[in-house]
Amino acid sequence: MTNEEKTTDRYKLSQFYKGKDFETNYVKLQQFDNAKINSENIHIQSLSFLYNTLKSKDKVEINSKWTNLFPKLDKVKRLKITFGINQDMFNIICEIPNLEELIIDTSKVIDLTQLENIKNLNRLEIDSFTKLTNISILEKIKLKQLRIENCFKIENYEIVEKIESLIGLSLNGYCWGPKNLKIKTIEQFVKLKNLKHLDLSTTSLEDKNSIFKILEIESLERFDITGSFKPEIVEEIKRKHSNLVAGFFTDWDFKNKKMFDGKSW
Repeated sequence: MTNEEKTTDRYKLSQFYKGKDFETNYVKLQQFDNAKINSENIHIQSLSFLYNTLKSKDKVEINSKWTNLFPKLDKVKRLKITFGINQDMFNIICEIPNLEELIIDTSKVIDLTQLENIKNLNRLEIDSFTKLTNISILEKIKLKQLRIENCFKIENYEIVEKIESLIGLSLNGYCWGPKNLKIKTIEQFVKLKNLKHLDLSTTSLEDKNSIFKILEIESLERFDITGSFKPEIVEEIKRKHSNLVAGFFTDWDFKNKKMFDGKSW
């Protein structure tokens, strides 16, 4: 049995997390002088051990070391960052020459413009960008996967309909709050003719009647959405959409409020 066949219904056809068997093997880093820093997949957990306890001049020196280093990381294709980077650090990260995937958790960045410098970028995931309001630059990038979570100040989510290269799109609120992200309508995603996975978990759909627009996203294979929908509407969409076979929308029994029998979540 292949890994793909072992994937549970919870991760089936996901463009984001597929389960432990498919997790990227990152080299975890907390120092700029780590010998493995120019590896294909790196996860920077901090700029230095005990960084927050350092004096200001020491932080400046460490930041300078990283700033000089990032443009030289020519073997890095996947970068994950799980600490609060600032705008200057974000801008210099965008100079990593062969970067394909960028995942950042927590930031006060307000300008994503420098992303356009990453010529091979096809996957972007940002979480908890607390001051970000504008994502218009994304329409200029040929992304395949885009995930935005816990970014409530963004004012132009509708821009995603212009990223026609997308095969995976995940727009989420804050699951641990919980706090839902308000989505006006499903119609804004109809233009995404290559989209295979749409994840609207922890969102509130303002126009619930627009759920029928899912039928116009013919390429869609997986759909995740929270909220309450009439069971007969869900079943009608499932019956009419020939490619839609996975996700919370298909596996949840909206009538009895539980997973359908036989579904592994």
